Amino acid sequence: MTPRTFRKTFRDAASARAAIEHHRWLVGLDADVDLPVVVQNIGTAVEFEFVAGPTATPRDAVVVAEALGRVHRAAWDAGLDRVDVNQPYLLPSGHTISGFAPPRRARLRTALASVSSPLSSDIVDRWLAADLPAALYKDANPRNVIISPTRGPVLVDFDTLTLAPVGYDLAKFIVTLAMTFGDLPRELVLNTLETYRTAMGISAAECPLEYVQVWAELHHLLTAPWIGRHYTHSWKHTRPWSASDVLVASRSHCHQGVDKRMPVTTELILARHGEAHCNVAGIVGGEATCTGLTDQGHAQVRRLATRLKQEHATAPITALYTSPRRRTVETAAHLADQLNLETRVEPALRGHDHGEADGQPWTAIKRRFGGRPQRYPDRPIAAGAETWNEFISRCRAALRGILDEHEGERVLIAAHGETIEASFALFLPLPLDDTELAGQITGHSCLTRWQRHRNTFGHDVWMLAGHNDTNHVRSPMEVTT
Repeated sequence: MTPRTFRKTFRDAASARAAIEHHRWLVGLDADVDLPVVVQNIGTAVEFEFVAGPTATPRDAVVVAEALGRVHRAAWDAGLDRVDVNQPYLLPSGHTISGFAPPRRARLRTALASVSSPLSSDIVDRWLAADLPAALYKDANPRNVIISPTRGPVLVDFDTLTLAPVGYDLAKFIVTLAMTFGDLPRELVLNTLETYRTAMGISAAECPLEYVQVWAELHHLLTAPWIGRHYTHSWKHTRPWSASDVLVASRSHCHQGVDKRMPVTTELILARHGEAHCNVAGIVGGEATCTGLTDQGHAQVRRLATRLKQEHATAPITALYTSPRRRTVETAAHLADQLNLETRVEPALRGHDHGEADGQPWTAIKRRFGGRPQRYPDRPIAAGAETWNEFISRCRAALRGILDEHEGERVLIAAHGETIEASFALFLPLPLDDTELAGQITGHSCLTRWQRHRNTFGHDVWMLAGHNDTNHVRSPMEVTT
């Protein structure tokens, strides 16, 4: 009797040969995972041994995750752990499989125009560019896993094989399982993820839930067009977590230029006020004499507020603080209006107390003092003024208190240039000296970002993710006095 076979027809002979090469390489990994035997290739068709059994259901999630983990571990052992996930990968046979981002970028951008998702195109692009450990994508949807009564899970279908970050193919299985069968218990998803990690021999830090949540959202974008044909349910309505959870997870991928393997846990955004009347007049704008922003300053801050509103839509800012000085209060009013946040005035964030120098020309004050307040940080710049080090200590303590209150959040402060200098003293504590060694340029309405990252050892590290960012302002930037 001729053994029963399953024949699959491809669009052309090259695609059929590629599927055979994918199959051959996977078999060669020796991952202790069952694959059907290739019987023969005839032109555009490939015949496989027939495997009896139903396709995977939610009750099979854990055993399928274990099989995926074994395959990915074996691929690592074969050298995949050392490759760039976004570059093509040459198999020993000479056949090349695609990197992660190239075949997906255009499709995701198209999908974002028509499919509802908590992720913006900017966030998607940053995740596609992430420098993350490489694994495989084999389209692990439940239709591509047969649960044999005698052999257990058998992985079938070898059309598509690309590089992908660790956990990406598992996320495809989770998403398509929910789109096929409906809601999945969160506990089942967590058990599935933990089984995958164990089979692959990796820690939670190497494949955190947050990464899987974002990968799942990419699969939602790519599979949404198949609802009503291959799938019954929308991931949008069956996610075992909320859309806001996805937003928080998407922030675990750091801003461009920072190590993307370390998730962000807290972010402090300092927005310097717009151009003020005291800046134009060149006078010390203290508590008594600050008269607020110029028309140009209001325009600068409106552009800033529009920019932050776009960020806020996908990565919510949870708290807005301001110094009590009029120029920062007016800045915060524009931000609060666009972000729909209440403003909290923090007295300890006020600018440097200048004493009798308040309202006087900066040139005359600096001439008498011998430079900026930072020049002699333990001397007051005028009678009744606090020293620079006293200001730094006060402001640094205020920043620390705000961060302690808003652990794990994104916090925005309408600030002075001096507040930004205090943030450097907080996160990069340098020894105090009696001379001014260095400073920072801070343009009107500029942004400075500090992010706390959790590294693979579980240690929290504050990192400067951006400084003096004035991309929202077209006119030349003014330097703080």
